[in-house]
Amino acid sequence: RARAGGRGAQASPRAASGTEAVVAEAARADFREFIQVNAFVEAAKSVYIDAREGGTVRRVYADKGDVVDAGEVLAELESPELESELALKEAAWASESAKARSDALRIERQDVEARRALLEADRRIDALERGVARKESLVEAGGAARGDLEDARSELDYARRGRALLARSQELDAELLRSEADRSAGAAAMLRMERDALAARRARLRIVAPALGQVASFSASVGETKAPGSRVAELDIMDDLRLKADVDEYYLPRMKVGLRGSLEAEDAAGKAVSRGMAVTWVSPNVKNSAFEVEFSCDGGAAGLRVGQRFAARVELGEGREAVVIPMGAFYRDTGGGWVYVVDPRGESATRRPIEAGRSSPDLLELLGGLSPG
Repeated sequence: RARAGGRGAQASPRAASGTEAVVAEAARADFREFIQVNAFVEAAKSVYIDAREGGTVRRVYADKGDVVDAGEVLAELESPELESELALKEAAWASESAKARSDALRIERQDVEARRALLEADRRIDALERGVARKESLVEAGGAARGDLEDARSELDYARRGRALLARSQELDAELLRSEADRSAGAAAMLRMERDALAARRARLRIVAPALGQVASFSASVGETKAPGSRVAELDIMDDLRLKADVDEYYLPRMKVGLRGSLEAEDAAGKAVSRGMAVTWVSPNVKNSAFEVEFSCDGGAAGLRVGQRFAARVELGEGREAVVIPMGAFYRDTGGGWVYVVDPRGESATRRPIEAGRSSPDLLELLGGLSPG
């Protein structure tokens, strides 16, 4: 049986360190070398939300730490100048639209009147043509003077030329009306585009979340003036989280992608559960005596939130059967070079050199110096 304590080659189990020694047997067991790390959750992607339109903060709906959905309003701004400009543009568009509709009605009414006038001209020409035909028959029969026939033909010719002039006049009038209507419609369309642009600017006074996320920072208070482009919030995208840890540089040569581990988390009911994880990325860069490691968590990011921290353990290799003793404070004192071995009666302990192998926070692998039991 091995224990820690003492400086002499032989000592009492209780007197060696001044306190009661911890005694344990060397045993053969499945040894899995692992390290303990403090894992934390952070967003793989963050977005900055800026004011797209200048104005004064009218209402605030979010704060730092809130989880918001895509499209959720974080704050509302107001701009009296923009509202006034929009109201004037609305009025101008409404007026020009009414004029365009009036012009369209004038064209339709003018077309009806023109058709009626042409119909009347055609009716008169038809009547004159029949009169000329009767006079021609009478002249041939000697029942009418040729002068009357010439007068009838002259009147028919006059009616035909009058109809042609009427049709041409109507074409010119219609062309003029269409030109005025086109100008009115064009002006109304332009005013509508300008009005829509102003309405879009007003809509941009509502500051919304672009995606599901957690508000990492928020800077807006009622009454505050925000210039276009000024920062309002930072949003951590929650559908893309990553689990990371800073690991002591001592383990860099042994940290590999694919190593497995576990962490202690809470389920939806608040009960502690163990979740498996795997190493997905190892940074080759050392900063402040540590390097970064990323993990994937079994079950995905469900239940994880930005800012959470977990006690996690990472296995540094496959488990194998070995002779082990419990890890203790003696390892720091001796460097794993020796232990005290208690005699079978438990009355004394003898210092014995050992050959230490791999270690974990719980166990120390022995390559030599002790046998199981």
